Amino acid sequence: MPDKSNNLDNSQVISRFLSYQKQFENALLSIKNPEFLLQYQIAVELSVQTLKSKKAIAVAGNGGSHADAMHISAELVNQFMYTHEPLPVIALGTNQSVVTSWSNDKSFENQFSREMLAYKDLIGLVICITTSGKSKNILELIAVAKRNEIKVIALTSEPASKYLSDCDVIIGVGSTVTSNIQEIHSIIYHALCSEIERAFTSDALPSE
Repeated sequence: MPDKSNNLDNSQVISRFLSYQKQFENALLSIKNPEFLLQYQIAVELSVQTLKSKKAIAVAGNGGSHADAMHISAELVNQFMYTHEPLPVIALGTNQSVVTSWSNDKSFENQFSREMLAYKDLIGLVICITTSGKSKNILELIAVAKRNEIKVIALTSEPASKYLSDCDVIIGVGSTVTSNIQEIHSIIYHALCSEIERAFTSDALPSE
């Protein structure tokens, strides 16, 4: 049992939590500006336009960002806030036989781009998630997508934006703390998914 005699106000655990909370709040405040809102609006319009043109969206990231890519796909293939038909959103890197065979025999750096090329005639938009902007497989994916005239949205951090200038839309979080960037990313893509769903629902009422 915890020692109830501990003074909560002097707890180092609480102090560290409040410090982390403050970091998160600062990261959240960084996206409350006109430039971010403009990029976000363009991302919504581009995503909806892609799906309405009967093209798929591919999403890619590494580590926690890979989990976010799968999360985005799950929200839109199934449903998040609004009832709609399943939408074609693919999370690259989820077929482990494809990932491990190509990465082992060839190169991990072009595994995402290799997989994307298999579906390039079906894909109209790639959403790349990278907190650092330096992930080699993401940079290669962006380059190959652009060569094939596929639009690219980058979900990243403001400091990393300089590495992603080839992207059509760059949505950056003003933080250098990876976990805080990822937390704000989840807010952004949940909002994005909600807007996409609204464009494909008949009654814009949240599903039960």
